[in-house]
Amino acid sequence: MRHLQARPAVSATHLPSEELAVTVHGRAQLFELSDPAHGDLRQAMLDWYLPRQGPEFEEWLNREAGIGARIEPDKIFTFSPRRAGQRPMTPLPCKAWRHRTWRPECAPSARRSRR
Repeated sequence: MRHLQARPAVSATHLPSEELAVTVHGRAQLFELSDPAHGDLRQAMLDWYLPRQGPEFEEWLNREAGIGARIEPDKIFTFSPRRAGQRPMTPLPCKAWRHRTWRPECAPSARRSRR
């Protein structure tokens, strides 16, 4: 984490699926995981890791002087390949593709405009 102390400008992207991306640009703020002000993160870590790694994870977390980082955002961007309320994109069949030839009417942009 020393590099974040020296150069706190960061970017992060959360991409849970191909349906949504969230990107944030900002500055990293470091904190100690044992700080009671950040108990919600500690609890989230315990909720996630205890079932997967067992009680040893909590023992490790109590023993180590862990440092966490949060991003104070300057800009946040989201992306979804479809508009809100629109059904998920599914490829449309194109006869030319079956014959292994490419035609302009089979291009993805042309298929989307036909909907």
